[in-house]
Amino acid sequence: MTSTRDVIITAFRSVSKPRSIGEIVAHACEECDQLAKSLLPHSFDAVPSAAIQANLDGLPLLSPGGLHYYLPAWLLHSLEVPGSVALPFTIGHLTPTAETYASSPEYFEQRFSRFDESQRQAIGLFFVDVTRYQLSDGLGGELDRARDRWPTEA
Repeated sequence: MTSTRDVIITAFRSVSKPRSIGEIVAHACEECDQLAKSLLPHSFDAVPSAAIQANLDGLPLLSPGGLHYYLPAWLLHSLEVPGSVALPFTIGHLTPTAETYASSPEYFEQRFSRFDESQRQAIGLFFVDVTRYQLSDGLGGELDRARDRWPTEA
């Protein structure tokens, strides 16, 4: 039986690792530079928990390419660290409300359109596990939106 961790790692293994700070974050500022510097030395499956914990709300700061490569780090951390506050930030970023999406459709399209079918399936499996293991107290609306956006059939 394949674990969700294995599915995520396999699905994102072919994504090219960003080679510079400018490839990781969307723009240059102190907060983005700190985020990029904490991620750059690591592959997505080896980002230290401390780096995720220090950047819990960092997903929106990543460039589309940075999100494509480093999202799995947040997915894995959210599943593997019980009670991590990374979980609601990760879920929230992947499940924008209709109003939020409508206010910035290009932003979300540039980000979400990079995911191929196996990556979309891996993200969907993340949501299946979040629901199955009841990791999501108080996130019912986000999980409803996840079912609309990501393939969550177990």
